Amino acid sequence: MSEHAWSFSALNQYNTCPYQYYRIKVRKDIKDSMNEAATWGNEVHKKLEHRIRDKEPLPERFKQYEPLARPFDKVDGVVLAEQKMTLNRNLRPTSWFAKDAWCRGIVDVTVLNEENARGFAGDWKTGKRKKDIDQLMLFAALLFAHYPAIDRADTAFIWTKEKAVDKESFTRDQEKDIWNHFFEKLKRLEASFEKDKWPKKPSGLCKGWCPVRDCPYWEPKNT
Repeated sequence: MSEHAWSFSALNQYNTCPYQYYRIKVRKDIKDSMNEAATWGNEVHKKLEHRIRDKEPLPERFKQYEPLARPFDKVDGVVLAEQKMTLNRNLRPTSWFAKDAWCRGIVDVTVLNEENARGFAGDWKTGKRKKDIDQLMLFAALLFAHYPAIDRADTAFIWTKEKAVDKESFTRDQEKDIWNHFFEKLKRLEASFEKDKWPKKPSGLCKGWCPVRDCPYWEPKNT
């Protein structure tokens, strides 16, 4: 495995366009752009973080999300907001900025009930509803690695617009299969680091959405 740390979002960015990933994450000469929807999403996440962790009332413009946060006031177990979890290449917990950090993940809302050997990992989603079980699989694997007492991980995407929830549950005996799934997905990323090859991959994002404007595939919006 590579010494380069990855996250689910970074792996997605690489799969979308290895060259964009290289410019933003490796060469670091370009900053990722933040559109209006992403800015709003960050605001929602921050307000829900304070609501869950500090019981801070949601501001008026975010009151619509109170029904999504309220159930966590009464759950059995320890509730954590914006829980950072990091593993090294041996799948052992380490600190976020440790030299051996290999896989990083942030879970928006976590519930730990170690007495009943159960954990929950939820992710607030402010965009268009779609289900990507890979992210939920990674949540479960991170919980199993960090909390040995947990044998079952319930995971969910919590969609703020639709007020809907998509759930998946995993058991500890699936842990090895989950990591093998990600090891396979990471092969291309590892190869790019080893060979220093970052192919350009055109997509709809090239039409003004990508911050790498000196790429030959980039073009302005609405042309």
